[in-house]
Amino acid sequence: MPINTDNQLTLPDGRRLGYATYGPDDGWPILFFHGIPGSRHSAHSAGLVSETHGGRLIAFDRPGYGLSDPMPGREICDWPSDVSDALDVLGVGQFSLFGYSGGGPFALATAATMPERVASLANVSAMGPLRTPEAEERLTRREQLERFVATWLKPILQFKTWQAARAIQRDVGLFLQRRAAAAPEEDRLQIERPAINAVMRQDLLASVVRGGGTMAHEFHLMAQRWEFELASVRAPMQLWHGTADDVVPLWLAESVAARVPHAETRYLSGLGHLLLLSHMGDIIEQLLESRIEPRVASDEAEASAAAG
Repeated sequence: MPINTDNQLTLPDGRRLGYATYGPDDGWPILFFHGIPGSRHSAHSAGLVSETHGGRLIAFDRPGYGLSDPMPGREICDWPSDVSDALDVLGVGQFSLFGYSGGGPFALATAATMPERVASLANVSAMGPLRTPEAEERLTRREQLERFVATWLKPILQFKTWQAARAIQRDVGLFLQRRAAAAPEEDRLQIERPAINAVMRQDLLASVVRGGGTMAHEFHLMAQRWEFELASVRAPMQLWHGTADDVVPLWLAESVAARVPHAETRYLSGLGHLLLLSHMGDIIEQLLESRIEPRVASDEAEASAAAG
């Protein structure tokens, strides 16, 4: 199977975007958006599985991670423009989306702003909006403080992510050991698998190659009111989430599901943040089965159909 994990392309503004590809060039394109922190290497398992289902998986490093140049001051909705430009370079028209963890909001923004190209969407263990009535009711005091810091006290946030980046750079193995010790049982078992552990080490190290600044900026973006409407996501969407997820609580997935018109939920009892590793085949299969031909219906056309 063709695998190329260390590629770069040049965007119209001169920035370089790093990416990995898995599977044949004529396979159905699936774009994988990594978490925070993360890199193109997060997609390794998804890439191996998608090829067996006729897919061509493409995993980009967002700006500032891995092989991608930084883009100072970027917003969530700047990302779809980069994606569109990159896919034009790669000769990709329509595609499906796979958003994981902190990559979920970027997948939702892409689906909302590129409806003519997005055929289906799977968001897995994905972040939801923190500026909603549900968030005001459900956030713990600690989480409210973290949101306040991410929103208004960026120097503190940057110091915390600098500490995390330094811990990864100094001893990524120890960093993962500590993560495993605090994780739900199923996640701990996945982290301790040698093959998975090796990929996670590679992914984490790539994510902090420029330090923790990119991580801090994206945490800041997550804490803001998102600049797009979830109701604008028209592609068929699968939401996969574990009830024992200790990174992104289940209620955030429920908040997204309540706002996206064509969302179907897969809430898995007892599973944690790494459920994608045990359910990758099902996720990819349903992502491909649910895809439709993207189309943009105007208000006039919808009104005419309703009248007819």
